Amino acid sequence: MHGNVTANTGSQISIEVSSFYLECVSSSGFFTMQGQGLPWCWKTTKSDSFELRGGKCSEAAKSLTLLWSTESTSCSFTRTALTGTFKTSPEEAVMTLLDQEFAVESGFCQPFKLDINYSMETAISPFTTLTIS
Repeated sequence: MHGNVTANTGSQISIEVSSFYLECVSSSGFFTMQGQGLPWCWKTTKSDSFELRGGKCSEAAKSLTLLWSTESTSCSFTRTALTGTFKTSPEEAVMTLLDQEFAVESGFCQPFKLDINYSMETAISPFTTLTIS
């Protein structure tokens, strides 16, 4: 996930997400997930919580769409928004998404639930993990 900070007021952080891409391995094998309909908006919602939704942060919310692909098939999944938590300083800014269910938009796939932890880093080498205070 890559993006640019559009607001950082001390109590509100907003990031306009310009790309979202995951490479994953599961019991079914290797697959990728790519965000569709970008930009998306990542923003804090309350203490130590965030929301990731479709559309720019300055626009009305839109749904999120993910394209799931393997070597032999692909499917689109959708969800209104993702909600999660993050760790604050002095710990690294690790984001946690648990039990986030996506519905099938197209293709012959089953709905899935996303459970993931990820950290925020600078996009320029040397990559530095961020903290949120």
